[in-house]
Amino acid sequence: MPNDPAEPLPVLRETAFGTAKLMPDLDCPGGWRLTMDGTPQSYVDLTHPQHLEFEYTHRLGHRADTVAPPGPPLAVLHLG
Repeated sequence: MPNDPAEPLPVLRETAFGTAKLMPDLDCPGGWRLTMDGTPQSYVDLTHPQHLEFEYTHRLGHRADTVAPPGPPLAVLHLG
């Protein structure tokens, strides 16, 4: 995720749904965590996209592995 070096981390934004907070994962270079009003919402590891932080993403990844033929990685997007 590109970041303005002049903007302090974490990045806070007020949204129609509450306060979004984007912060780097200090234990995992390339990892980013998103919370809304303090509740974890999303995680992405730009260095290791196969790293799935949340249990439901483990299930989605497993399901994709079972329906896709072996071979090159899938290009997928999960919204929700």
